[in-house]
Amino acid sequence: MTSSMTETYVMAFGPDPSQSAVIAEKWNKKITVSAGPGTGKSYTAALRVAEVLRQLSEIPEQAESSVVCLTFTNSATDVTADRLRKLGIFSGVDVRTIDSWSLSLRQSANQDVDFNQGYEAGIDSLVETIRSTSNFQLPTEISHIVVDEAQDIYGVRRTLLELLLERGLIEGWTVLGDVA
Repeated sequence: MTSSMTETYVMAFGPDPSQSAVIAEKWNKKITVSAGPGTGKSYTAALRVAEVLRQLSEIPEQAESSVVCLTFTNSATDVTADRLRKLGIFSGVDVRTIDSWSLSLRQSANQDVDFNQGYEAGIDSLVETIRSTSNFQLPTEISHIVVDEAQDIYGVRRTLLELLLERGLIEGWTVLGDVA
């Protein structure tokens, strides 16, 4: 009779080399990540937020800066916020849907918010306000924005993000999306 031996393998979980390269980039870089479903984009986004916050905390003039992490759906927002909590991040980052964030931008720009008009019309109004205001400022110091599931952001939502980035209102950004 032969005895069978069981081998035990210990697997280390962590980012792969391509994810590590994205995560480690300097906080003010402009990064676009295009990858297929299930490749760890949301995981990479959470680790990127943590790294950007760490880098900002080491720069005295950036210590009060924050990071905004945008997704398209409430469920994706919940997943991202949960990942950040598991990484021990409880402050310095605002995790929201792009619709929710644009609503707060409209309120801070003293725009009347009519909840009956819908998000699209409200975002379009915000875009026009930004375009027509040469010195438009964001309500808080945002140094980096992370957009997860970017393939779902189109139309006026995409226009809003492009306008903020073109105007240099946000110095660094990381955009992650599905190649499909």
